[in-house]
Amino acid sequence: MDDQSRLKTIDDFMLNSEVPLDLDDLMMVLAEAYKVPIALIGVVGEFEETFKAHYGTTLSKVTREHAFCSHVVEERKQVVVSNAQEDPRFMHNPLVTGEPHICFYAGTPIEINDQVIGAVCLIDTVPREIDAKHLEVLERIGALVSQHISLSREHEALKREHGLIEKSPFVLATWRYDTSLRLVYISKNSERVLGVSPQDLLTGTVALSEVLSEEAEGDFTFAMQAHMEGVETHTCRLQIKTPTRTIWVSMISTANFREDGMLYSVQAFLFDTSDQKYVEDKLNKTNQRMRLLLEASELGTWDWNLAADVNQVNKRWCDIVGLEYEYYDSGSRFF
Repeated sequence: MDDQSRLKTIDDFMLNSEVPLDLDDLMMVLAEAYKVPIALIGVVGEFEETFKAHYGTTLSKVTREHAFCSHVVEERKQVVVSNAQEDPRFMHNPLVTGEPHICFYAGTPIEINDQVIGAVCLIDTVPREIDAKHLEVLERIGALVSQHISLSREHEALKREHGLIEKSPFVLATWRYDTSLRLVYISKNSERVLGVSPQDLLTGTVALSEVLSEEAEGDFTFAMQAHMEGVETHTCRLQIKTPTRTIWVSMISTANFREDGMLYSVQAFLFDTSDQKYVEDKLNKTNQRMRLLLEASELGTWDWNLAADVNQVNKRWCDIVGLEYEYYDSGSRFF
């Protein structure tokens, strides 16, 4: 057994903390179903076993040396002890001779990333037997607990990601497709970034099309139609008009399709590019003024990019040197 890899898995899934798994109710049901006084979920760390869920005991941890679940971890399979008081491995264990006076134990592995990190176990204070059918059910419960731990980690990761998004200048939106595309999620920062309340958008009090300019509404409709026709990704710029300001946003959208090729959902990032649009407009106006100035002054211009060997000239330059502008070649060999 590679204990270092196993301990790393426990650490990666944050199972070495005091945070419970919220499965105490499952342990109660398990204890009632098997008619035992104690049911536990234990994670075996380097020096001790921590009980992440329990029923019938107030114990929160025991030393690894005395932990029955250590045997499940080491053997990587179910362990059943019918009478610990007569078993040479356990008869002197303080958990047998003292509280909680373990006599019967049945534990099944909790396996994460091919590492057995602990066990789901049943404990009784009197000797007893357990049949193969009940052990099979216990094994399935162990698999469900393993799955729960994996999903809990993914859920926590998603919560952190959504928390980062809500503090960022990027709005995340999701549309679900049934007979039409319907907005089912938009991050809480939409009011700060887009000037529209997420609650209003989700309840339909305000439709996104209502705050888009006429041209932007057409671009947005085109993007969604493209996804419905099978386009996977699309990028467009939209103008949003609110009572207090006008915002330019860039939208990068991605479509998700079912196995039969039908559209399932569209996810998009929208981010404020108003500053960039302002700079672009200023540059375009400056360039336009420069062209008008050059045309009015009848000056010829010539620019040679040495690295790319590209010559750029205007029509007036061609007129001055007696060349047809339509047949001008930008390469230096033309000279």
